[in-house]
Amino acid sequence: MSRNALDIEGLGDEKIEFFFDTARIRTLAEIFTLQKRDAASAERLDSLKGFGKKSVEKLFSAIESRRKIPLERFLFALGMRHIGETTSKDLSKAYGTYQKLFDAVVAAMRDRPSPEYRRFTKLYGIADAKARDIISEVVELASKLRAQSRNGSPIDQILAATTIGDKTTRGSISSEFNSLDDLIGTAEAAKLRMPGPAYLEMSGLEGIGAVAVDALIDFFSEENNL
Repeated sequence: MSRNALDIEGLGDEKIEFFFDTARIRTLAEIFTLQKRDAASAERLDSLKGFGKKSVEKLFSAIESRRKIPLERFLFALGMRHIGETTSKDLSKAYGTYQKLFDAVVAAMRDRPSPEYRRFTKLYGIADAKARDIISEVVELASKLRAQSRNGSPIDQILAATTIGDKTTRGSISSEFNSLDDLIGTAEAAKLRMPGPAYLEMSGLEGIGAVAVDALIDFFSEENNL
């Protein structure tokens, strides 16, 4: 196991592959039930080639010693997308305990913005605060923008005549949205589900950001992961 994650001595890649292939370990949680299941097995580990009695005892002892580990190691060991060693440390520093972190993720889950909102924040140079302003302005100017579109002007020309963002931002918007109706419809849907306070608080933590918060929400939304 990774030195900076669970770091279980004697449980390297080769043994993990063997345990998986022989159906002894199929999930992370099953690492911690291996000894109990081995005791009830007709084919004990210490009877297999390459597994002496002392080496098996050392392995079980190493597993037992990792039942309690620092939060940052635990988070890193889960292998969540976008939650690496540094982000795990930042989360551990911010929340201190797993329960506090989990509660914060659940709250952020309820306050998570819509996919339409994310279309704006994925654009070059548009962070959360800027996205909220742009979305509000597009919705507010919707009637005026539609009136201008009746002249047949392309979306980039229509946006160029507004105060929405700066030149770079307007260029990004023009590249993302196929039509003015697409832009306005997406902005209206985004306006209905903007990021709430719990989501903004978590994504505003030092070293975290929206990408990491979304990764946490996605991971803890899966029953198997829980």
